[in-house]
Amino acid sequence: MVPERTYWRIAEMLRDQILSGRLTAAHPLPSERYLAGQYETTGSTMRRALDVLEGEGLITRAGGALTRIRALPTNRETVEVPHGARVRTRRATSGERSRLGLAAGEWVIEVAIGRGRPEIYGAERVTLHIRR
Repeated sequence: MVPERTYWRIAEMLRDQILSGRLTAAHPLPSERYLAGQYETTGSTMRRALDVLEGEGLITRAGGALTRIRALPTNRETVEVPHGARVRTRRATSGERSRLGLAAGEWVIEVAIGRGRPEIYGAERVTLHIRR
């Protein structure tokens, strides 16, 4: 694995487990340290992977001690993302909150392909499907 992409690959594996129902909201995730050991990576890389999932609205974290999988809404849109697209999560701006009907503090996902303007999605409303 390319080191700077390791966190993304771990996030993809965990996302697949959450979306397939193998990991559910009924149980908390193991600690970051335990997960880092399971995926044979560092704590900082595991934190970045969990940051991605938190930004997508799939998990919540309470003070680093407890990470829970969120119950998924049933009306999530699936967005096809080509391999190589730039994807990042961040808090929504006021304009984005207004345009997308999001509450203060909600996250968005930016998907940029090539040099075009990124598409912005409400993180809790979409599931990304990365094409390989």
